[in-house]
Amino acid sequence: HAPPGLLDRAVDDWDEAAWDEFGLHLRQRSEPCLLEPLGFRALELVCRSLDGLAVQVRFASAPDSDVPEDVERHCPIEADPICRRWKRAMRRDADVWCHLADDVARLAGRGLQSVVVFSGSPDASGSLWPGAESLEVPVHVISLGNESASSSSTAAASGGECCVVGSAGPGGLSGEAAKAELAPVLRRLRALIRPRPEELGAREPDQA
Repeated sequence: HAPPGLLDRAVDDWDEAAWDEFGLHLRQRSEPCLLEPLGFRALELVCRSLDGLAVQVRFASAPDSDVPEDVERHCPIEADPICRRWKRAMRRDADVWCHLADDVARLAGRGLQSVVVFSGSPDASGSLWPGAESLEVPVHVISLGNESASSSSTAAASGGECCVVGSAGPGGLSGEAAKAELAPVLRRLRALIRPRPEELGAREPDQA
């Protein structure tokens, strides 16, 4: 979603002129942005289903990018600050899979129960993400407006769910429609084990 002149610059390095260029690009773009009508609504529902859990959020970049990876810890998790950061951290060709195995291994001893991946990139290859079958936690994939054979096969191999949000189009998705499309993932997240309040404060685990 960033204009071509800003693709190689980290968001933190943007000056006033860069932000003006980005704002003009957003106002003039002709292609729909799936993040606002679909991503934010889906994220809000996911956050509600993760209530009572500590969560780490990663904003992915392209595998060969010099942009540093962003990892944030939220306890409790709230959608609004993540949405604001997500909107500013939009990166073309972001690779949502390149750190998955490392993240799962890093959090394995801290109570990790599940992984949720948001993807807006169309992918018809159908190829399974390498290592999906060896992960010890389910990976749930939420595809924004695009049917992704690769995401579906990866989620299934890990024991997770794959849901497509807004498959009929990028706009006009009601709250009830989003709930219906995300129902398999939301049901699995609500079923995750919640620690007692004293355990959450003492151990600071990351469950999702």
